[in-house]
Amino acid sequence: MADINIIGPAKYRLQDTIVVWLWLLHLHRDGIAVTNEPSGPAEDIRLSWNPQFTAEVQVKGSKQPVTIQSLAEVLGHFGGRQHRQCLLDKLMSGDTILLLASGDSVSQTSIYREAPGPLDKRSSRRAVRMSEVKALLQALQAVVPVGKIGSELNAKRGAHLQSLASRLPPHMVARALNQLVIWDRLDEASVRGFCRDLLLDQRVPLDRMNPFIDALWLAARTAAEVRREVGPQLHQMLERARQKLLVSVGYVSR
Repeated sequence: MADINIIGPAKYRLQDTIVVWLWLLHLHRDGIAVTNEPSGPAEDIRLSWNPQFTAEVQVKGSKQPVTIQSLAEVLGHFGGRQHRQCLLDKLMSGDTILLLASGDSVSQTSIYREAPGPLDKRSSRRAVRMSEVKALLQALQAVVPVGKIGSELNAKRGAHLQSLASRLPPHMVARALNQLVIWDRLDEASVRGFCRDLLLDQRVPLDRMNPFIDALWLAARTAAEVRREVGPQLHQMLERARQKLLVSVGYVSR
C-alpha cells in the first residue's frame, strides 16, 4: 500500500506537468486542445487539433520497466464506463497513442520508443515484425481489465479484449502500431526542464520561471477537476507573462 500512496500523488503531479509540456510543444498548431482527465481519472490526457489529429496520452509514474505485458495493459485500457472501445480500438481507428513512462522500455517495447518532440513532426514509419504483433496480441489476452473483479462491466471488457486479440488481422495491427509512441525515463524534474526550455523560447525570464511553471501546473490540475480543456487558460497566462515583460522598462533577462 505504501508504494501506491507514493506513486499516486507523484504520478498525478507528473501528469499535470506533462499537460503543460504537451501544450508548449504544440503551440504552433492551430486549434490545439489539451484536456487533463477528459472523462475522469480513468483517462489521463487527450491532445488534439482541429478534426485532423487526436492523441490519447497515458502516463505511468512507476519506475517499473515498460514490458510487452504492461504495454498490452495500456492498449487494453477503457475510459469511463466504456466496454467496447479501449485504446487499441482508438489506435486501429487512426488515433495516436502516446505512453509517457518513468520506467525504461525493454527490448520488446524499445521499437516504439522515440525522442520527445512535436507529434506532428515525427516520422511514423517503422518496421514492426509479425512476431512482435503476435506477442502483443497474446499479451492482450492476459490483460485483466481495471475495475471491480467479477462485475458485469469487467466481464464485458474482458470479452472485448479477447475478441480483439483473436480477430484483428496482424498486418493491420502492424500498420496501426506506427501511431504508438513511447517516451520513457521521464520524471517531474526532467519534464519541468523541458517546459523551462520551451518557455525560454517564449521569452519568459529565468528568474520568473519556477513560479510561472507552478502556476501553469496549478491551472492544469484545476482544469482536470472540472473536466475543462486547459489550453485557452494556459494561453492567457502566457500572454499576460509576455505583456508584463514588455512593460518592464530596463528589464534584462538573466
